[in-house]
Amino acid sequence: MTIHYYIDNVQLFKSFLYVEGWAFSGPIQVIPSLRYQGNRIKSELIRKARPDLNAHFSDAPVQSGFELRAIVTGIAAPEDIVVILTTLAEELIIEKPGESALNKAHMPLAEVTEKFFERARGATAGSVLEIGARARSGIVRRSMFGEKLEYTGFDIVAGENVNVVGDAHELSRYFSPATFDFCFSVSVFEHLMWPWKVVLELNAVMKVGGVAFMQSHPSWPKHEMPWDFFRFWDSGWRALFCEATGFRVLETVEALGVDLVARQNTGNRNLYWEGDHAMLASAVLTEKMGAPKVAWSASAPLDEFGKYPF
Repeated sequence: MTIHYYIDNVQLFKSFLYVEGWAFSGPIQVIPSLRYQGNRIKSELIRKARPDLNAHFSDAPVQSGFELRAIVTGIAAPEDIVVILTTLAEELIIEKPGESALNKAHMPLAEVTEKFFERARGATAGSVLEIGARARSGIVRRSMFGEKLEYTGFDIVAGENVNVVGDAHELSRYFSPATFDFCFSVSVFEHLMWPWKVVLELNAVMKVGGVAFMQSHPSWPKHEMPWDFFRFWDSGWRALFCEATGFRVLETVEALGVDLVARQNTGNRNLYWEGDHAMLASAVLTEKMGAPKVAWSASAPLDEFGKYPF
């Protein structure tokens, strides 16, 4: 009889390994275990009720869910472990069990991203601006927009894939009004000193009906210091791309849940968080509706922070 299963979560934090999922083989309960480099990992097995499975599998045992907890050493990444699902009749080996959980966490972000690219690739003509286009990490997205759109790569530092070097707070200095049909950026908005100013500048250089996709982080360690300023949740995107700035939000998304762990036990009960109370990625899909109702004429004093990190 076939083993039905899914690995919902795999976490490795310091020396603590945690695996969560469900498995069953008809009415037979499956025994999960862990191995690393061919050796069994001693772990604690906790059975969990999963009544949600009965909507799809009427013969699933009530306690089809499980947690495996172990203290481990020498394991660099959770994908290095192997999950073994066993019954009296068969054994199923699951290599890289963390991949399914990671892909599942990426899904909502990937879906909204693809909606943007479907619009862009479906255009018969037009232009696209990518803010933060420099191939610093070896990533070039120019080809993802197809051949019908005129692509402009914009960045504060010259480099591969950059057509125009400049400050995103002053986009209207570099481009004529209503130039772009699409605008795109990944992991840029957290590095903008005044993101609301950039939104107004975007409005100036985008056409009415133009669509933008912006992705950043609600939670992330400090990086590119001292040019690291903000984090963005759903509400943050909706505050920026609103009627007052001349936009309407088509969709927002938050993805890649993480657990926040206090480094030290301070006795503060508010620091005991459980579950996905933070996210690593967020994005907004937005459309320009018209001219903004607000203005911000000041120039960002970026010189105060020195040269942008290369």
